[in-house]
Amino acid sequence: TVTAGVNSELSTRLYHELRVNYSSNARTWEGEIGTRGGASPLTRADLLPTPGVFWGLFLDQSTNLWVADEWGAVQRQFNLVDSVTATAGAHEIKFGVDLRHLALRIDGDGYAQVMTFATEAEIVSGVGTAFITQNIPRTPVMWSYSAYAQDTWRLAPSLTLTYGIRWDANPAPFVGDGGRPFVLRGSDPSTQRVMPLPDNESLYATRWWNL
Repeated sequence: TVTAGVNSELSTRLYHELRVNYSSNARTWEGEIGTRGGASPLTRADLLPTPGVFWGLFLDQSTNLWVADEWGAVQRQFNLVDSVTATAGAHEIKFGVDLRHLALRIDGDGYAQVMTFATEAEIVSGVGTAFITQNIPRTPVMWSYSAYAQDTWRLAPSLTLTYGIRWDANPAPFVGDGGRPFVLRGSDPSTQRVMPLPDNESLYATRWWNL
């Protein structure tokens, strides 16, 4: 995280304040099969002879054999806050803007193969339920805009009135690499399906006049 700021006195009654912040954080997820309890870990060749894959054997409510790429995510955020304050008699008037940009990269597992053994009989027989999935990397981008005007009015030594107005806009997120986000269409579980959002649609209608 890096933050920088500038405070300046433009005149005896005019002040300017600027703050800029950039932050970034990343995470990765991976695992391995151990030898606890005398277990003999499977080798990559036993599962899928492809370099750079993650594989695991999980024993919980069911038994799962999982083969997939390692994956992670990166988040980057930029924030700019700018304001000008002016004094005029008993009034202190402040104008400001707030700009925020958030970009994510969520790495997918390009190939995942899962074998599930739900019962002891399936484990003994070696016959379970298998499915294959493919998760592509996702790069959602979000913008947020705000602006405000505020007046602090000193009506008397023991009485101060503060009032103002604020505007906010949060446009619908979009995919940074030019792709289309996936959405779930349909209200009936039996007919629901996941599909790319059409080019002429956004995730939601942006309200530009939130005051």
